[in-house]
Amino acid sequence: MLDKQQTALLKIAKLFNDHNIKWALGGSLMLYYFKLVDYANDIDILIAESDIDFSLKVIKTIAKPLPVAQSDEYLTKCFKSFTIDDVNIDIMAGFKIKHSQGVYEFPFNKTTICQTMVKNDTVIPLSYIEDWYIAYLLMSNRTAKINLIETHFNKRGIKYPQLLTEALKQKLPANVESRVKKMLALKSESPRRTQIMFTS
Repeated sequence: MLDKQQTALLKIAKLFNDHNIKWALGGSLMLYYFKLVDYANDIDILIAESDIDFSLKVIKTIAKPLPVAQSDEYLTKCFKSFTIDDVNIDIMAGFKIKHSQGVYEFPFNKTTICQTMVKNDTVIPLSYIEDWYIAYLLMSNRTAKINLIETHFNKRGIKYPQLLTEALKQKLPANVESRVKKMLALKSESPRRTQIMFTS
């Protein structure tokens, strides 16, 4: 299944890159490329809000739209699902998560997509583990992913602690805030830009 997912991802990456759409890979497939998980359920893609309409127009040239189930957990500005060769793709812009203390807005701008992966000469921007750690802490039924990320932080340190510090500026539930501060107490790695190279 991962072969199908990677093929679908490359199609999307080439399409979005060719049209100068600001985007980044997130979710479980991103964690897979960082070797935190052994599989991915689908493809999660973040899109800049300024590119919503155009990105939805062009992706329909290679993907089939799917119905989207409504959820009270999210207040995302745009959330659409598609399929390419039986691979599900979720496209989101203005990703927001409701919680007991308010609404968390997932950061997405050019400073959150500076990590890249290159596969088959195609550049794939990756969002940050640190940003998804916060999101998973606020989402339902993500305990396994949270534990994997915390194990990674404990073993490798936190490469971009400033992202967790920035997240604490938003209103968060007390238990989430406490957990993030505990992670920040770990010795952090020196931040650096990362490019991951993959061969076909």
